[in-house]
Amino acid sequence: MKIQQVGAIAFAICSLMTSKQEQANAQGTAVTITSPTGARQAFGGFGTSQNNWGGEYQTLSQAQRTSISQMLWRDLKFKILRMWFNTDEYAPTRGAHNLTQMRTNYINSGMIADALANGATTLLLAPDKLPPYMRNGNYILDSEVDNYAIMLADAIKQMKDEDGVTISATGIQNEPNNANNGPGQFTPAQMVQAVKTLRTALNNRGLQSVKIIASEAGSCDDTFFADVDALKNDSAAWNSLAGISSHSYSMAATDGAANRIAASDGSNTKEYWMTEASDNGPESPGMTGIPALRAVSLAGRFLNDMNHRVTHWVHFIGFDTPDQSDNATRIGYYTTPASNYSVTVFKKYYAYQQLAQAFDVGAVFRDSYSSLEGDMTWTYGNKPRITSSSARNPDGSWSIGVTNFTAGSFSGLQGWSDEGWNSSQNGYTPAQNFNVTIKIDELRYTNPITFAVKKTDGTLLNGNAGNLTMIDGQLTLPVNSLDLITLRSTSPITFNAAPTPTPVPGGKIRYWPRTPYGSRMQYGVFEGTNGDKITGPWTTLATINTAATEGQWNQVPAPETINYRYVRYRSAAGGYGNVAEIEFYSNNVKLTGIAYGSAPYAGGPNTFTKAFDNDTSTFFDSNDTEGYAGLDLGTTGPTPTPGPTSTPTPIPSATATPTPSPTATPTPTTPPLGNGTGLKGQYYSDRNLSNIVMTRTDPNINFDWGSGSAMTSVGPDNFSVRWTGQIQAVESGSYTFYVTGDDGVRLWVNNQQLINDWTSHPPTTYSGTITLTAGQKYDIKLEFYEETGGASVKLEWQRPGQGITLVPQSQLYPPSTVSPNLPTVSLTSPTNGSSFTTGSTINIAANASDSDGTISKVEFFQGTTKLGEDLVSPYTYSWTGAAAGNYSLTAKATDNGGNSSTSATVNITVTTPNVPPTVNLTSPTHGASFTTGTAINLAANAADSDGTISKVEFFQGTTKLGEDLVSPYTYSWTGAAAGSYSLTAKATDNTGTVTTSSVVNITVSGGTGTSGTVKREIWTGVSGNTVGDIPTGTTPTTITTLTSLEAPSNIGDQYGQRISGYITAPTTGSYTFWIAGDDAGDFWLSTNSSPTNKVKRAYFYQYTGSQVWNSYPEQKSVAITLTAGQKYYFEILHKEGAGGDSIAVGWLKPGQSGTVPSEVVPGSVLSENP
Repeated sequence: MKIQQVGAIAFAICSLMTSKQEQANAQGTAVTITSPTGARQAFGGFGTSQNNWGGEYQTLSQAQRTSISQMLWRDLKFKILRMWFNTDEYAPTRGAHNLTQMRTNYINSGMIADALANGATTLLLAPDKLPPYMRNGNYILDSEVDNYAIMLADAIKQMKDEDGVTISATGIQNEPNNANNGPGQFTPAQMVQAVKTLRTALNNRGLQSVKIIASEAGSCDDTFFADVDALKNDSAAWNSLAGISSHSYSMAATDGAANRIAASDGSNTKEYWMTEASDNGPESPGMTGIPALRAVSLAGRFLNDMNHRVTHWVHFIGFDTPDQSDNATRIGYYTTPASNYSVTVFKKYYAYQQLAQAFDVGAVFRDSYSSLEGDMTWTYGNKPRITSSSARNPDGSWSIGVTNFTAGSFSGLQGWSDEGWNSSQNGYTPAQNFNVTIKIDELRYTNPITFAVKKTDGTLLNGNAGNLTMIDGQLTLPVNSLDLITLRSTSPITFNAAPTPTPVPGGKIRYWPRTPYGSRMQYGVFEGTNGDKITGPWTTLATINTAATEGQWNQVPAPETINYRYVRYRSAAGGYGNVAEIEFYSNNVKLTGIAYGSAPYAGGPNTFTKAFDNDTSTFFDSNDTEGYAGLDLGTTGPTPTPGPTSTPTPIPSATATPTPSPTATPTPTTPPLGNGTGLKGQYYSDRNLSNIVMTRTDPNINFDWGSGSAMTSVGPDNFSVRWTGQIQAVESGSYTFYVTGDDGVRLWVNNQQLINDWTSHPPTTYSGTITLTAGQKYDIKLEFYEETGGASVKLEWQRPGQGITLVPQSQLYPPSTVSPNLPTVSLTSPTNGSSFTTGSTINIAANASDSDGTISKVEFFQGTTKLGEDLVSPYTYSWTGAAAGNYSLTAKATDNGGNSSTSATVNITVTTPNVPPTVNLTSPTHGASFTTGTAINLAANAADSDGTISKVEFFQGTTKLGEDLVSPYTYSWTGAAAGSYSLTAKATDNTGTVTTSSVVNITVSGGTGTSGTVKREIWTGVSGNTVGDIPTGTTPTTITTLTSLEAPSNIGDQYGQRISGYITAPTTGSYTFWIAGDDAGDFWLSTNSSPTNKVKRAYFYQYTGSQVWNSYPEQKSVAITLTAGQKYYFEILHKEGAGGDSIAVGWLKPGQSGTVPSEVVPGSVLSENP
């Protein structure tokens, strides 16, 4: 599994909403929390104070620095340091870059060093504010977006090169869509452009590893999703992002918001960073009362935020002095001056510490469901009551967290709504104590598990020596008001697979529509699956085609042929799908299981659990959308299976007479299992399956080593395993194999590769399908490698008509120790020495047999190249397209045991008719211009696929100029008079066959070819700072000439100019060009004398100073090959705003080297005309 050097406490839950009308439960009321599978991970961090851009760290004593660093990075396990970066201070004037703020506040103060020394791994840059010259009011100018992104890349590069500080990730701008946040606002279109330019600029500076996150919106609202949608709609911008990011002060942790965030990245490729989050309420030190409540609220908020697929969570702000405005968000504070240095922590610190002790870095978290979870919002909505999470730690232990928010005044906490609560008591919430039953699907079939339990104040639970025991994945514990309770299993947990339900014939489904409100459930569907309980695939059991009858039971039949693990009712959008009760029957026996489903109605208690609570006065509210409510049947019995689509039949009353049971069909005989002992496991101390260190027999493949080692002889990272042997089929039919791996996995069954993902990735499940015969054994090979982080691998199968289970030991066999008889094989056609011509079909045939088995396939080879194969006798293959040459043919036979033999070699010859040679002129290029007296160098490429080139002749029209007998084929033509010429080359091969190249037209003009001057056009009174502001489509103010590619400097402001003409290359070879000037300039050079073929070779967008050649990497062109005597059109665009002004183009000629030009391009090679 790959974690990009981030990590800390990680928590994940899916919140459900309680009704506004639902009031306090009585003392000891039972609450059920279910936690089905659905893994995710999340990582936390710490943000510095915005006051003085993190400069408060300078005032700390060494003792305070040590204390705070150890608290944050060692005790709380935070991994991310978020650092404010004031771009206004970094570049107060254009081009004047300095790192004074970063060095003073973060680098020289020791903050970064202390964080990294104590466990931090990720440095997150938070750019804020904009220099005045880049904005209009608070908004960035369109013309400055690229300049801003390049400036930010320069800052990150400067930190790395000059200070040794490697930034891990960066935003674009803090809260760029918050109009109240001051000078730093970006539109969605500007954000898209900034992301793309920053990615390019970082890559150009060798900073490919720096992640970009966007948009750091002030809340998860419509402005944030406007940014996300704009980024998604531009593939270049979306591909440039590592993650999307926002703050959390106004975020509603409702299902709607969570689903919207998930939908923003349907491919699930982007991380989600919550870069500012806190309880936002004032607090003073203490362990009881309101501070305790705020600590519990912060821990619960942390758990709930994970519902949004948050992968990186940054606390804002950790520590500050008591007099600062951001005290409300602190974990604690420190005092000054030096005479009274101290560090004080709030209750929230202890809540974080308890969570850190329960949940490890890199823990894998599961969604949690509880009817007593409220709408977790900070500016509106209901207060939460019970919030929970569960996770598996890297060491294999399991952790659970439960928080109770009741009792105490919320009036001091900003934004908590009192709607639906006792507002007359200033937000006082009556104390509510609960007996909470926790059910975890993955632990249902394990042995009893002992959990160590801690309360918020660190005491053990109810004097039980701190321990509780979970049986069949379930335990109950009291959770009183203001409690934060954590549970951690005392040892790693071994998982057992769920048993397969026993088939029972017959079935029906009963349902009671909601009364009244016109609920009819029309077009709703009942479904079943043995796949994923959310995504299926689903099989339709019955469809409600007409409106159901209210106030009574309705019923549809569901004839049973297949067992299902999950069954559900799915409402149709627009079909009035609310339902009060649903009952699934098999053989007239009501089935029971764990309820699950969606909560499309965000108003309160009407969740999926209400469809299975035996109370027709409550209901599951689909909110007229496509919601679902279902049961996980587990081991409770069979489920309804596919039958014909039926119209619901009304039942006269709620106590209908049971339908007589059909005669039971005989229970099918369970196929006999094998007596295997497992697979041979070979363990290697590298990732390449090269250095074997141990061999053993593994009963089955179900390993989760976490971050530990697979064995004592290898380390926890960079090892590999190969399991080999045979697998025995139970039934005949189609088998689907599933391999879940972290990292790379490959699987072969019967020598057929079913799965191949030899890459590093988090735990991921892959599948492949193959047909097997009952009782027969097939070769199997599974390969796995681990790079870094967690390591796990599991092999499962889905037999015909069955659910997904672990492949058992009984069906796995190590490789046989008895050498089998090899098959025999011989080629019968063609015969040895046969000859063929190109274009004909070569029919190959073979005989093959196996004395102790059957032939699985015969493959045909030419040398080591496989041509094809045949699976049945007679074994043949037709080879077409063979090129001329000599070939060695063999046949390879493989038997049902995977053993193979190769036939004797048959040699054949393939000949071909003569193929004409190929030839093309490579120099000069089409349209090239020369002057009289200049040598015209002709060059050609020629080849002959079936022979050799005898000569290449060069022609001008029909006049032969000369020839060359050996490659490279060249001729130097001198004395050409002025005029236009058509050049060709003729290649002759060793058989006398001739091919003529395409015509290349050139022009020879009289004179020396260079005039020493070029054209200069000037437009005055032009505002703006970019070359795009030059009105080149209008008549220039002045036209003059230059005698070199450097214009006069400091001649004025607000003007633009274009310099154009032709460069005649003095020698053939590689040239490199530079451009420098003030404020902006482009250098264009054509591939020949035609202006239409010009290409932008170098440019600058910010001033560089006169002949300052290397301020920006874009000032230098790539190496360009020019031909002596040939003219090339060029063009220079230059824009001056205000202040100094200059423009120059220099070059390095063939044979010269250096980091700057050898000279400004001189007049001796310049001319105004072609």
